[in-house]
Amino acid sequence: MIKKFILIAYFSLSIFAIDTTNIWRTSMIATVGTIYATNLFHASEAGASTARDGKVMLNRFDMKWHMKDFSILAPFTLKYYHHVSYGLWQVVGDLGATKNNVVDFNPLFRLQFQNLYIDYSMGYSLMSSDYILDKEFGGKFAFNHILALGINYNKFYLHTSFSHYSNNDIYRPNNGINFLMLSLGYVYK
Repeated sequence: MIKKFILIAYFSLSIFAIDTTNIWRTSMIATVGTIYATNLFHASEAGASTARDGKVMLNRFDMKWHMKDFSILAPFTLKYYHHVSYGLWQVVGDLGATKNNVVDFNPLFRLQFQNLYIDYSMGYSLMSSDYILDKEFGGKFAFNHILALGINYNKFYLHTSFSHYSNNDIYRPNNGINFLMLSLGYVYK
């Protein structure tokens, strides 16, 4: 059902692709929708997030691969995932000009209690630009930290998370950026 909905949405949205910006955005939605609908990369979970830090807006697509469970203390389970995401940072009101494409690679640990969970991950990010708006990162490599609180319901999840990006003083300047995100996703396995 979800796969059919995504494919119908793709074809519906393609009607509105008039200029190059809309074509790019439509293509991005279609590509991500197709990957999510077919689970091309055999992920355990896939989702989308949105966030803001002042005038900087983040839209992110991510996939997680469940690797291992650790029984720690009943009824809690510690789960380990590989987490990869692509995010587009844009300045609100300037959606065409100022942007930063960011790819994150994180090991993710999840403490699960029934359908509630807490996620923590710390990894690295590769950026297309070393600045956005008044935030200068000193380079195109950064570290990221994510702390999330979420709930699973049937095959879906919803969580809110805090994300911090900075270069950890590898180089100057080291203006970090923080996002409070809202994420919605689908659990394949």
